[in-house]
Amino acid sequence: MKLKPLSAGQRPTQQEYNKLIKAVNGLMNMKGRNGITVRTSPFGTTLIGSPTSAVGTVGTTLRKAFAAQDAPAGNDITVFLDADATGSARTITCEIVGGSDLNNALPRLVDGSLFYVLPDTDATDGLRSVMTFQATVDCS
Repeated sequence: MKLKPLSAGQRPTQQEYNKLIKAVNGLMNMKGRNGITVRTSPFGTTLIGSPTSAVGTVGTTLRKAFAAQDAPAGNDITVFLDADATGSARTITCEIVGGSDLNNALPRLVDGSLFYVLPDTDATDGLRSVMTFQATVDCS
C-alpha cells in the first residue's frame, strides 16, 4: 500500500483516503514488548518502545533489522532479522528521497545498525524499511 503525495489544492480520492485510514488504524493498534506508544504530530509518526507486530486492519508484522554490512550503492541492503549477526539474512529495500544509493544517504547505515522493516510484496525480498532515507550532497 503506497500513497503518493497530493499536489497543492488536490483532494484525495475516496480510495486514497480509505488507504490512509487503514494505515493509521494499523499503527494505532500496534503491540510491543514492554509497551509501545505511537504518537503522531505535524512532523510525522513516532514509535516509542520495542515494536513487535501490528494487528487490526493492516495485519502486518513490524520486525527489527540489523544491517549486515555498511550501506552499499543502490537501495537494497542485506540485514539480519530480529537479532544482529545470528538472525535470518534477508535483502530489504529502502526508499531514498532525492537519490538512489544508501551509501550517499542519511541516516548512515553501518554494520549492526538497527532499524525496522515491514512486509512489502513490491520490495526485492518482500521487506521494506519503514525509515525513509534522505540523499546527501557532496560539497567538496
